[in-house]
Amino acid sequence: MLEFPAYRKIENIEVYFKITDENTFTELKKMGGFYFEEEFTAKIYPDKVRIQEMLQAEKTFQKINQHEYELIHAEWTKNLVKSSF
Repeated sequence: MLEFPAYRKIENIEVYFKITDENTFTELKKMGGFYFEEEFTAKIYPDKVRIQEMLQAEKTFQKINQHEYELIHAEWTKNLVKSSF
């Protein structure tokens, strides 16, 4: 059984995820000199599959712990641009 929240990152790039349930996650990403925090709710099947891949740490997703995620979030907070989908 999966426990939430779960934390993941994408291998070799600065993109981090906090998965709060099987349909919802927050994504932190750095693109150039910009930092983004986006809240996402899966409404269609392909998005739900993506979250399952994240949870299973498939493809390029790697497990990280809460501490790692919170360190990145704290470091980036002053520069974040927030949005939601």
